[in-house]
Amino acid sequence: MTGTFWYMNRKQKQLIFIAACLIIIAIMGVVLYKYMEYQEAYNKIHLVFKEPQNKYEVNTQLEPISFIKETNAQDIIYPKIDTSKVGEHTYVYVAIDASGNQREFILVLNVVDSIKPIIKLKTESVSVIKGFKDIDFKSYIKESYDPVEGKIDPKIEVPSDYKSIGAHQIVYTVTDSHNNTEKAILKFTVKEEIKKNEAKMKTIQKIIAILQIHQKIPMMQKHTQVNHH
Repeated sequence: MTGTFWYMNRKQKQLIFIAACLIIIAIMGVVLYKYMEYQEAYNKIHLVFKEPQNKYEVNTQLEPISFIKETNAQDIIYPKIDTSKVGEHTYVYVAIDASGNQREFILVLNVVDSIKPIIKLKTESVSVIKGFKDIDFKSYIKESYDPVEGKIDPKIEVPSDYKSIGAHQIVYTVTDSHNNTEKAILKFTVKEEIKKNEAKMKTIQKIIAILQIHQKIPMMQKHTQVNHH
């Protein structure tokens, strides 16, 4: 075939060349027409989203269909909306017309975590006697966790003078990865030794007894004077 082409005269070669060009142009025309036809159908596919909220709380259940305000699509391929992770998420909706043409629409949602962690103590207050041994303040924690992230160990703030006599505050602070914070306070009281307290009580009892005696003496004198009359 190639050898035959070279033996053709110039006019025949020109005719073949023109025919080939016309075929190519015809094919390109068909492709262009189909593309324009597709583009027109593509542009006619319509989907409008409702205005989303600025923020959605983590782990909120959201139905993808609930975000569609209006559409002329024959069918829609919905994305799976996952709000288990904090951040900005992009979801792709694929709208399909009656001829099977598809068009993608993008929905962006912002997921946040504003839920505070939870910390509870076994008791609100503890009293000890001066001279006590070291205390494990961690043992007073009943539970400490974040509803989203799970168990979190709190930071425990113990005053440097917590062994001195008087009332102290032990502060438990739990913070999640998004800086949501919650606190609990343990009232920690250090009292004097029991022996010293007993000695004080005996002294007070003696003073009361003496005061009672002094009160009785005038009463007795009055009673004696009445008898003499």
